[in-house]
Amino acid sequence: MSKVIIFSFSPVFDENQWKLLSYYEGISKAFLKRGHKVLNIITNNFIIDPWNGDNISISKYIAEDTLNEIHKFNPDLIITFNNSKLENIEKNVDCPIVICEADRWFYFSNKSEIKKNINRYHFFYFTKNGKTDFIKHFGANKNKIFYLENATSLKNKKIKKTTTINFIGTLYDTEYLQKKIEINNAKFRFDILNKLKKFKPDIYTNNISSMYKSLKEFINIKKIYNTFDTEKIYNQSFISLNISNFQSKNIGFSWRLLDIMATNSLLISEKNLEIDKRFSNLSKRQFYETPHDCYKNIQFFLNNKSSIPELISLQNEYIKENYTWEDRIKKIEEIFSLKVDTTKKNRITPHIKILNRSKIIKFDYYVSFIVFIIKFLKRKLIINFKNNYREFRLIKKIIKKIKFALTY
Repeated sequence: MSKVIIFSFSPVFDENQWKLLSYYEGISKAFLKRGHKVLNIITNNFIIDPWNGDNISISKYIAEDTLNEIHKFNPDLIITFNNSKLENIEKNVDCPIVICEADRWFYFSNKSEIKKNINRYHFFYFTKNGKTDFIKHFGANKNKIFYLENATSLKNKKIKKTTTINFIGTLYDTEYLQKKIEINNAKFRFDILNKLKKFKPDIYTNNISSMYKSLKEFINIKKIYNTFDTEKIYNQSFISLNISNFQSKNIGFSWRLLDIMATNSLLISEKNLEIDKRFSNLSKRQFYETPHDCYKNIQFFLNNKSSIPELISLQNEYIKENYTWEDRIKKIEEIFSLKVDTTKKNRITPHIKILNRSKIIKFDYYVSFIVFIIKFLKRKLIINFKNNYREFRLIKKIIKKIKFALTY
């Protein structure tokens, strides 16, 4: 038996707590089933900007408490997604640390920290270019980089169909985006969903952005984050829609795709070279390139529901043979020589342990508000100073120092 810590960011805040996403829940359960101990640490609890940020702690006291809990747990392996983790953790533990892709490398937190401590890390990548990215942008040792395909923990459950089509995901608003790839992604996602209004789709998201007013009647802001709710929504739908981010175009695909394929729902997804390569035996009608393609394909299957069960069986078979988290955990055990407690294989899996602060204090909200103002000003400064690089660099340094000062 080994002890594993998993650091991950969460976009879902509910019942006064940050919630563990079903993706990380699935990984954790697979480790537990193999007899390991797992501690999940949701980085929103102690980092000011836990996604694509600098890993700066909300306060030194919270950071110290978190580090004490880590020392008590005494991990044999740490896995951090997108490098969102406790700052300087590599100097405070002796075990291997894995930086794992959740998004592409340019969305990782504290990229300069990775370069500075590159010999301290191992890397897992899911995307086609992951290995090249780690070597090129961080100077990673190729012998410490491992390809680990994504997987899912969801299951096919035969329950009553109550929904024609669903989509679970973020509804991006172009007003708050800067990068062209993000703006194009937001527009494409809106165009797809807007085209499907005739089918009255069930859309689940965390918040409704202004550009989605035309779809307001179809949007459910119930917070969907755990395996149970995600699995239920997919299984009760005839069709489940995948719209991946443009950052993974032709080099990877969304976690959502495998989750859908594992359930009793028909996958409809955007066309993608990586998807074509892995799932070539699926029906070509399950994949679209334009909003109109998506509309036509869904209409076909709703008019020919008798063809759906066979395709779902094929999806399930793909997952069972190639995309389960338990198989991925076995590979991780081999890489790091993790001890496995074989005597506990058939035991009931214990509840997932999450290092979560029992209460989000007012101070957190004050800091978050100030950081929001800083980030807003930073966006404006990027626009104003994009043609004057020296001033832009100076402003960035000042903002970073202000953010650091707020933590003490």
